[in-house]
Order: sequence, then structure tokens, then C-alpha cells
Amino acid sequence: MKKTVALLPLFIVSLTANAAGTDQPLDIHVAEKLNSRYQDTSVHCENGAAAYHCNGVLIRVTDTVTTSLRERERNAASFSYLRADTGIKKLFSTASGVIVNALPEAALPALTARCSYVTNGATDRRPDACGVTDDPLPGYEFEWSRPCASQNIHTAEAWLDHWNKVQPAYFYTCSFDASPEQFAVSVKARELLNTSTRERWNEVVTTAWPDTAIKQMPFQALFYNVANSNGRDQVIKLQNDYYKHTHSLLPVVRLDLLANDQQIFSYHHEDQTTIPMLQRLQPHN
Repeated sequence: MKKTVALLPLFIVSLTANAAGTDQPLDIHVAEKLNSRYQDTSVHCENGAAAYHCNGVLIRVTDTVTTSLRERERNAASFSYLRADTGIKKLFSTASGVIVNALPEAALPALTARCSYVTNGATDRRPDACGVTDDPLPGYEFEWSRPCASQNIHTAEAWLDHWNKVQPAYFYTCSFDASPEQFAVSVKARELLNTSTRERWNEVVTTAWPDTAIKQMPFQALFYNVANSNGRDQVIKLQNDYYKHTHSLLPVVRLDLLANDQQIFSYHHEDQTTIPMLQRLQPHN
């Protein structure tokens, strides 16, 4: 009887873990770090590297921490780049997703930036996500959807001329490569958009990652959008998906793109998903 009482707590304890998989508290300061990056509008990093290496926040709206077979075949995964000067108020979907840390300059085999779009790039209509669309449209030339540099588009103003030409067929817009100079232009060009278009998301294409690389991914947190009443339920499912692959947890933050004080991320203890110890003790890959 005494042994039974002693063992019971083992099965009601919940696990909190950091991204490294150790039994340590979650990063309760993660929202502060994300807000700091969001508010840093430096054009480049101090060493001249592209801004996504040090500021702004790359987020991916998704219901899984894996990438799809099609994404892996094209080696292309889509993110949005949030920064105070991008003006983004709406995302592709309003539920939940993953946030990656500022991309390390030493390229990770599992995640490197490939290209970016000032707006939604309609990458599902492009065989390699960064190049020419495969969606024919009367009066439009496929050449218009080639990468910006190949069309001699190197400034925000030149991009705006291109954008006005391809409207309303936004899927004919061009992509900027991941270099510091071109990525900076893709962000600056958003200042030239009208308000309704500027409020909608941009798109950054990275390499896709296999399931076997999830533990090495620079995931920093999971998020749910306060604009969606089902967001919290969705992020719990996402947390369980991450746990299934890594046997560890990520902190959960709320995302409020309409926050007036630019504090768009917030951490709340009650949002943190816990995994029952019984589940923790199950075999895992």
C-alpha cells in the first residue's frame, strides 16, 4: 500500500521541457526576445548579414512541425517575416504555428533562406517556389514571374512598377533572393503598398526539412493568433506533434498583430501545454 502511494505522483506529474529536450523550465522570457527582434528595424545585421539573421521574426502558420511531401520535393517551406516596419496585420491563416529563432549565419542543413516576396508569393503555383509560375493567364507573360534580379528589378520603386503591371494577378510577382541587399529591398518595398495590401502577409521561402531533422530545427516557440477563437486548441495539438518527434516542449506565445504598443507577442503560464508523465514514459522515436 505504501508503495502504491509513493508511485502515484509519478503518473500525475507533467513535463515541462526546453527545446533541447532536458527537464528544465520553458523560456518564460521568450516573448520579450521576440518583441525585441520585432521592433528592431535595422536594414542589415551589424556585420552586414541579411536582417533575418538578427532581427524580425520568421513564423510559419501550420498544424504540424513537419513539412509536406510536396514541400520536400520542391525543397521549399513558407514563412512570413514579421517586423514593425512591414505593417502586417493579417496572416495566411489565423490559427497557430511555429516560430524560428533568428537564422544562424552558419547555414543549417535543415533550414536556410532561399528567397522572399514582398507580398503573398503564391508559391504553390511555382514549381520551385522561387521561380516562374506555372499558372497561365491570358494577357500575362510567364517571364514576368521570373526572379526580380533577372528582370533588372533591384529597388523598391522598380518592384512597385512591376507590381502595378502584374496586378491583380499577384501570383506573377517576382521573388528577391536571400542576399542582404535583396532581402532589404523586399522589406522596404512594403512601405510603398496601399494600406489594405500592406496589412496582408509577405512570404519568405526556406529549404524544407525532413522529419529526421526536427530536433535540429531552430524552433524557438509555438504561437497562436488571438484573432482565432480556436487558436489555443490548435497550438495544443501542435505542441503534441512537436513532442511526438522530439520528446520535448516549446514555449507557447500569443500573437496579437493589432497590438498598439508593438508588443505583439506575450507569454502566459496558462497557455503552456503539459504532457502527462505517463505519456512521457512511452517509447518514442
